[in-house]
Amino acid sequence: MIRSTFERCKAVYGYRQIQLFLLQDHGVGVNHKKVLRLMQEMGLRSYFLLRHAFKPSYSSFRSYM
Repeated sequence: MIRSTFERCKAVYGYRQIQLFLLQDHGVGVNHKKVLRLMQEMGLRSYFLLRHAFKPSYSSFRSYM
């Protein structure tokens, strides 16, 4: 069930969202830690974009002092 749900969401959702889909669609209540462990054993990893905001460092503030 985890693999079919993962493939249906096109590898976008992670273990938390898949756990919710299992509960809503199949009525199976599974702990999110168990879903994570099973996904790791099956080699399923979600793809996501990392959005990093610019975080100024201390050296960039030093010029204003």
